[in-house]
Amino acid sequence: MRALRSCILIAALVSIVAPAARAQAPARDTKAPQTGTAIIKGRVTSAENGAPLRRVRLVLSAPALSRPFYAATDAQGRYEFTELPAGRYTLSASKNTYVTLQYGQRRAFESGKPIELADGVMMEKVDFTLPRGCVIAGTVVDQAGEPVAGVQVAALRSRYVSGKRKLDSVGRAVDTNDLGQYRLYGLQPGTYCVGTRPVPGPSDDGYPFAPSYYPGTVNLSEAQRVTIGLGQERSAVNIVQSEGRVVKVSGRIIDPEGGPLTTATVGVVNPSDGHVLNAIVRPDGTFVVPNVAPGEYGVTATVRDPATGGLSMAMLWVPVYGEDVTGLVLQMVPGSHLTGRVTTEGGKLPAEAPRGLRVDPVLLETSLAMRMGAIGAQGIVNSDWTFDMKGIGGSLLFRMKPPEGYMLKSVVLDGRDITDVPLEVRGTEEINGLQVVLTSRVTEVNGGVTDAKGQPVHDYAVVVFAEEAARWKWPSRYLFTARPDQQERFKIANLPRGRYLAVALEYLEDGQSEDPEFLESLRLSATSFTLDDGETRTLALKIRR
Repeated sequence: MRALRSCILIAALVSIVAPAARAQAPARDTKAPQTGTAIIKGRVTSAENGAPLRRVRLVLSAPALSRPFYAATDAQGRYEFTELPAGRYTLSASKNTYVTLQYGQRRAFESGKPIELADGVMMEKVDFTLPRGCVIAGTVVDQAGEPVAGVQVAALRSRYVSGKRKLDSVGRAVDTNDLGQYRLYGLQPGTYCVGTRPVPGPSDDGYPFAPSYYPGTVNLSEAQRVTIGLGQERSAVNIVQSEGRVVKVSGRIIDPEGGPLTTATVGVVNPSDGHVLNAIVRPDGTFVVPNVAPGEYGVTATVRDPATGGLSMAMLWVPVYGEDVTGLVLQMVPGSHLTGRVTTEGGKLPAEAPRGLRVDPVLLETSLAMRMGAIGAQGIVNSDWTFDMKGIGGSLLFRMKPPEGYMLKSVVLDGRDITDVPLEVRGTEEINGLQVVLTSRVTEVNGGVTDAKGQPVHDYAVVVFAEEAARWKWPSRYLFTARPDQQERFKIANLPRGRYLAVALEYLEDGQSEDPEFLESLRLSATSFTLDDGETRTLALKIRR
């Protein structure tokens, strides 16, 4: 982590000029379902020589929008977003071989800064200077020194994702060529583990390989890390591919009546990194997944009814210890059906009909079923503010991105508050009467940050988290992070009432705030405050060095 803090993306310069009079819009005009009168425009150049970069992809998003806005730079590196509604936006720029950056990002693996946009405002010179991405390159050979073709290589980093620390693939994985060579590009500066993942299916070399890590081990704890600085290329990161015993996992899929089922999607999922080995289901309902390395896996099958949208599912946890796993039977069971209604504290609904609103079931058990689509249909909110979900299952929380001016108050079923208590949904039960309660008594925490001399700090990250550690568990409503906008102020909205701690840091890596040990380490230097329903709290924080 300390090494990452020194990897400052000094080339990632972004500037904003104060609102100006409207100017003639160039051709790159992007519209979205929700429109307004604001404009953002800028230019993207190369950090190497200052030359304009064409065909850079810009993505502009805001919590209140149903989908992002998109734009691309022209030959002069210019882009423009028009007809934008007022809001608080995040903006990113990406191009192959360059580092993908968010607006305001100065260091590797941190979040960008938000852009606060008012009606009728034109923000000019929202400019990006993209540095070349880091490169890790090398060759994969077998234990006899011969090149291994067609094996997938990825750069991996340990970080918190959905409340769990895991090795997460960074950037784009690549396959080795006929000489066993690979080249990972567009990476941010940092420290990585480099590993191989055999491509499922028959091996071109005639025998199976197991996942291996640089320089040549199947044990992740023995892998050597590779550290690269901004724009650097690290070559000769050569991997000796182990021939470790990989096996086949096979079985059959049957319907609720016991007959063969051929329309299911079947996969073997590694819960540590979420990688899925897909299977082909044969006409008799049998399936085979080759090249499965030792470990604990989930075998998941799902099938969706095209007529009703309902989902049937089956899941087994399977240990793989060097021998073929055969005879698995996954019997599809239709998921549960849930109905509910969105209401408000006091019973008065928003005047406008719901548009693009939905209630989302959040699966807590593991990322396994989520990656296979086994949580069922999301609950689209109808014009009468009702919703229903077909084919759901698992240990679920329910969340909603509310309309402007509202926040989630509670989730109630049969008179019981289950906002932060998982609902266990199993089998084909019928669940009716779920209430998602919104409130117009929204909360806000805002403020600024100064240094030890009382001078304003321009670049920082703020973590606001519940005083009670039991409320840190993912996906917590009591834990938020923020970066300063163009006025150098931070803002966090829609926190539930309670007692909180707030800390301002020089650097915060994405996902780091989900680590309970990290949050515990912030206690002594944090500012304590309380927040009531509908309250706006302004904080003056000191930067933590």
